[in-house]
Amino acid sequence: MLQFVMEIVPLALFMIVIFYIPNNATFLHRQFPTIVCEAALILALSLLYRNKRRIAGALRKNKLLRKLSALGMSEFFYLSKILRNALLLHLLIILVYELLPGYCHSSRMERVIMPGVLLLLLVAILAFELIRLALINRKMRSEDWLPIINETGSVVGKVALSISQTSGESYLHPIVRIALIYKGLLYLKERPARATVDPHKLDYPFEKLVFYRHTLEEVVGNALEKGCGNRNLPVKFVFRYHFSKQNINRLIYLYTCRIDNESLLNSLHLKNGKFWPERQIEENLGLGVFSECFEKEYEILKETVLLAEKVG
Repeated sequence: MLQFVMEIVPLALFMIVIFYIPNNATFLHRQFPTIVCEAALILALSLLYRNKRRIAGALRKNKLLRKLSALGMSEFFYLSKILRNALLLHLLIILVYELLPGYCHSSRMERVIMPGVLLLLLVAILAFELIRLALINRKMRSEDWLPIINETGSVVGKVALSISQTSGESYLHPIVRIALIYKGLLYLKERPARATVDPHKLDYPFEKLVFYRHTLEEVVGNALEKGCGNRNLPVKFVFRYHFSKQNINRLIYLYTCRIDNESLLNSLHLKNGKFWPERQIEENLGLGVFSECFEKEYEILKETVLLAEKVG
């Protein structure tokens, strides 16, 4: 309803300016060319904002303007809306002034309204936009950024973590998972209650998103340090695969960390988990005990890494 009113009011004011002012208002008659231009600009900005999706879509089809469209169109339409509302307010002030009794009119007041109020509104818009951009830049400096990748793992862009969390499957991000193995046993613990996927289900304690400009090796080390306090454990890349569920879109890199030294194992700060043998894992597969990712990965680990443990 509000959007409808904001589109109809500029048109109504435009009609008043065209048909009423020239014959009925002395002050407005003197300022007629300026006011007509202002009213026409209000109408043009209203039409522009109403058709912003079509305009943005047309620009995206042009290869030369695609980058400009992605970076600046949202800000352009936002500013056009603010400017339209400021001009609309100015035109309303002019019309209200003209409706006041004659003794309220004076040349000094006319100078305040035209162009004083208009300049004040434009300065206010400029100040507001500068403050808003400063706050945005401050927030962006403290924002975490995720790489946008394709199916092969190549980085094609970046996006703020807060935006990605509200955009569902719009972006594909890399994530590292590490399976800790000790003498054929897999260490599993309950996923946090705040986990986006499969909270409270059993999984590896080592899982971490890859942030923008971070290497997989750095992320592996950070995940190990957070999960057990030692970032220098021996790890080996196994495979990667695409996982999509519940508005989550991830390219998962699975690593294994095989430990044979009991003293090294005892030095790790492992909490609230335990080592599971194959038999116990297989008895609970498909019962909702383990995370979906773990059950997908276990079938491959069983035929590769865990089988090598038995042979060795």
